[in-house]
Amino acid sequence: MSAALPPLSARYAGRRVLVTGARGFLGRAVCDRLTAEGAEVWAPSRAALDLLDRAATKAALAEARPEIVVHCAVDGGGLGWMAAHPIESGLHNTLMNAHIIEAAEACGATRFIGAGSACAYPRLCPVPFTEDHLWDGYPEPTNGPYAQSKRTLIDLCAAYWAQRRFFAVTPLLANLYGPGDHLDPGRAHVVSALLQRVVSLPPEAPLTVWGSGRPTREFIYIDDAVEGLLRCADLDEPTTINIGTGEEHSIAALAEAVCAAADHRGGITFDPTKPDGQPRKCLSAEKAATLLGWRAQVGLAEGLRRTVAWYRAARAA
Repeated sequence: MSAALPPLSARYAGRRVLVTGARGFLGRAVCDRLTAEGAEVWAPSRAALDLLDRAATKAALAEARPEIVVHCAVDGGGLGWMAAHPIESGLHNTLMNAHIIEAAEACGATRFIGAGSACAYPRLCPVPFTEDHLWDGYPEPTNGPYAQSKRTLIDLCAAYWAQRRFFAVTPLLANLYGPGDHLDPGRAHVVSALLQRVVSLPPEAPLTVWGSGRPTREFIYIDDAVEGLLRCADLDEPTTINIGTGEEHSIAALAEAVCAAADHRGGITFDPTKPDGQPRKCLSAEKAATLLGWRAQVGLAEGLRRTVAWYRAARAA
């Protein structure tokens, strides 16, 4: 919990909360935190709640009547997966987002939190990204359809608030990492992908990193991301809001930090045949600090240390 903030249980204890995407990295962590805070968590599988089916989604929520909906479900993965699946990442996510927010409002929920992403920002944007620059250009084309689906969700949240006073918000999350991340190389986020490769290397072998290493990113530890996301229910009214650290790291610096956390001393090489993606990406964290009193607590070095320990234990199991 962030210093001087009320416990999340003040909002969630005893409430019936639907978490979509509960088998994913973010969704599992959200479920764990909500359970710890005393919420009654409804975490249906994709088979039990197919968000691509509009009628079935509305019927399921009308029967279960969750008070709060936390929407974490996505068709997504790492940069390579996004580039290879533009239809799934664009069409599927747009449909799921539209169906779940419609069903949440129709069933009488009081709060809807749809997990957004920093990738919704324009490819070229002043750094750090502030919320007022969100619409100033097209996102990074390699994940453009997915980013546009997040923008559609942001617009739908604003529409539901303007027309029906339904509290719907899409906090924009920095790149997630931490224990519980995807182990499938095709869907792993950048930190998980690097970590898995470096832990598997012989001590003298270099870590190969996609691209030039020059692009910058921001990384938020999963526990911090979950708390920031869930605290968005306490906004006075929904608004676009970043959930991040405000700290910018080059991919080369990240690779060095991963090697240090794993105590790997084989060096680093770069593969310039692979895409770099967006040149720079770092969120301003000031709006969340002002409106929520919240800031991320776990620094990159400590977060990587915890993640390496988790991954080694998971690998040995």
